[in-house]
Amino acid sequence: MAVIGSRDSLNRDPAKMPRFNADFQNVGVWVNNGFRAYGTYYYNTKTLTAFTDTNSVANTHRTIYSVSGKGGSLIYAFGGAAPNGTANLVTTFIVTVDGVATTVTLAPAAGSYYIRGYLGLPSAITLGQNLADGVVTHPPQSAMDAGQSSAPVGNPDNMTVDYSGGAGYYPKQLWPNVNAPLVNPAACVRFENSLTITVASSVATTHADSRQAGCLVRLDS
Repeated sequence: MAVIGSRDSLNRDPAKMPRFNADFQNVGVWVNNGFRAYGTYYYNTKTLTAFTDTNSVANTHRTIYSVSGKGGSLIYAFGGAAPNGTANLVTTFIVTVDGVATTVTLAPAAGSYYIRGYLGLPSAITLGQNLADGVVTHPPQSAMDAGQSSAPVGNPDNMTVDYSGGAGYYPKQLWPNVNAPLVNPAACVRFENSLTITVASSVATTHADSRQAGCLVRLDS
């Protein structure tokens, strides 16, 4: 049975994970000499531990990942992105750690340009710039918002950071790799015996590049 809260330096409570909304095209990984946020360079089981590539129904949970008999850490997870022009996307995760289910609901997204909801902490962000060789990156906690925004969005519920004011190919949020629990365990969720992650979006997600939901998990063995 999991103990919600930390009895050591490890976080076992999914409600304490960082959370944010952003344009799905701006959140990804650096691979093959470029920034990748969708397509086969991103939606694969070398970049992600697991992902589902099916249309979603509004407010209906999809299972992203489930494992039992193993320990490890959840590094990040994401839901399907809303269609372009959809405002106030709400993403809800149910993360079950060692048999204890926790519901995490993000604040409604401020933006309306292919917004996706995320659990986890980027390893770095850019401010108003595309991610390329030589671009300066910043710690993710260094900014309330990133990129172009017509109105302040910041942290609308005092928990969810809203990067959805950024548009197009300007700011980027860069994911860590599987070593994240070794250097920043407080931003991850530790499980000892089992983990299940489901996610629902407040609107149907059907776009071929953004309907996916996925996660990155580091297992102990």
